[in-house]
Amino acid sequence: MKKYLWRHPSGRIYVHIKGKLTRIKAQEGTAELDRQYWEVLSGKRAESKTSWAVLIAAMRETGKWANFSPRYREDLEPVFEYLEERIGAKEVSRLTVADVYDAMEANKHRVRFANYIPTAASMLTKLAIRKRWRKDNPFIKIEKLSVPKERQKPHVPWTDAAVELMRAKAGPLPLLIFEIGVGSVQRPGDWVEFTWRDYDGATLSLRQNKTDKPLQLPCTVSLKCALD
Repeated sequence: MKKYLWRHPSGRIYVHIKGKLTRIKAQEGTAELDRQYWEVLSGKRAESKTSWAVLIAAMRETGKWANFSPRYREDLEPVFEYLEERIGAKEVSRLTVADVYDAMEANKHRVRFANYIPTAASMLTKLAIRKRWRKDNPFIKIEKLSVPKERQKPHVPWTDAAVELMRAKAGPLPLLIFEIGVGSVQRPGDWVEFTWRDYDGATLSLRQNKTDKPLQLPCTVSLKCALD
């Protein structure tokens, strides 16, 4: 392992020297990695100090990033990697709204991913403004893509018979998960955040991951029975 190489938990490789991170886009153990490594150390590889790659690395070191839920970070990481690969070496100040719409259009076959591109760009730009790398954030009001009707999955509610069958046949843990979902009416990502401290015998307390909104939820009879 070379002295100044540093591997991010995601597997990305950087040269970390004098407080600066420079991305190495080559496989470890290859001649290409050696070449890029020595370019950085010799100063032959001049990268902008206000590039998207530097900004993304800075975002990953912030308390804001650390406080995001693991699920939200998992959603953003592929978009960060996409931006690094395509505009990582470019100046933050040069990205335009049209560029973001072009990137969304290029990824319209995966709508959810495409719609995270302006989210990530806007989030990163807020940090860039604090660093005085940019004066505006034009990505806040970008219009998101809609899922084509032929790809939309219809919502099919459970029938009363299905609910009765679940309650009759499920083991204790699956039943508890089921009752938390039905009784709390929250997102599945919030279900796993509950601890026994959140249950007072009559209500469940939680702070929603997505909205950060605190809630006090009265338990249904079935949920209370499952918890008890």
